[in-house]
Amino acid sequence: MVNPELNNSPALYISNVVYGRERRKDGRVIYFPNNKLLEGQKVIPEKIILKRWRMREFAHNVARGFRLSPNFWRAISIALGKDALKIKSLNKNEIEISFTNHQEAIRSNNFKAQSASNITEIFKSLETYQLQSILDRHLDPDRVDKYGTPDLFLYTSHKTTHSISRACFIEVKRHNEALSNDQIDEINFLRSIGLKSRVFRLNEL
Repeated sequence: MVNPELNNSPALYISNVVYGRERRKDGRVIYFPNNKLLEGQKVIPEKIILKRWRMREFAHNVARGFRLSPNFWRAISIALGKDALKIKSLNKNEIEISFTNHQEAIRSNNFKAQSASNITEIFKSLETYQLQSILDRHLDPDRVDKYGTPDLFLYTSHKTTHSISRACFIEVKRHNEALSNDQIDEINFLRSIGLKSRVFRLNEL
């Protein structure tokens, strides 16, 4: 099994330093959201990294991103089907209507639905064959107990054309937190189909 951190790119150029580690009752580790103030309600690391990425400035692009649930792709299959070519032909309004019509089925499986805007953006970043490969993998009946979907999808959107660039799937980990086999497999799989995916480790102070 290839260690994905041996080639951990692209660089995000954001701070990985966090303060005030605390463990919530549900087991999640949380930190102060702002390293300069060291006060306020603590949040999970994914929210901190997402906020720092969104604050990056580019000449012609805006930094954007969102969190991915473990069953992100499975929820998409319930609402939109399994045919990547057909899925990529849908517009934002059609995606929103389909998710609304399949709300109960998504909830009954304890899946979370992403916003139509987020789904549209991630589809724009994927070639049809890449989306089909991801769907085939996550809908494989032999992989129902396999997860590994990275925590975040980060990208930049052009200020005028809204084209997608710098797209990357990010797995957020504490400095000494081990990757699961599913997470390692998923990162390597995404890379194998030409997508950027990496681990981003926190530095706790």
